[in-house]
Amino acid sequence: MQGLIRLFDRLFRVFARAILTPILFGWLIGAMCFGAMIGSIIATPVIFAVFDQLPGESAWQWLVFGPFMFIGSVFGFQYWRMTSRADAFFGLTGDSHGSARFANRKELKKLERPKMQESGGLLIRRNPHTGRLL
Repeated sequence: MQGLIRLFDRLFRVFARAILTPILFGWLIGAMCFGAMIGSIIATPVIFAVFDQLPGESAWQWLVFGPFMFIGSVFGFQYWRMTSRADAFFGLTGDSHGSARFANRKELKKLERPKMQESGGLLIRRNPHTGRLL
């Protein structure tokens, strides 16, 4: 029975990725194109100010349009990553910065030393609930 469940789980994952991957990829392309469009709209007043001519009359204007469009597409990509949760879908999430946290009462209880062994060893701190050494 477990083998049958695993088989259906794997088949479901394969079909889900086969269907959702093109949808996510299309959404990515759309978000990056929209970001590039916003970047070019922002760059248009700069073109008027710097070149003193209408947009599209000089090839040198791409020196202004290009970076604005690139930055806009990067923002579009980041928007897509945040809203689509594609990292979780493709299994790319990880704990790259560690998982440090404060210990709870149960974990502090495990670190407590008995009264007799309080001399010697590394003192981390005292348990704020019981006052014993950790």
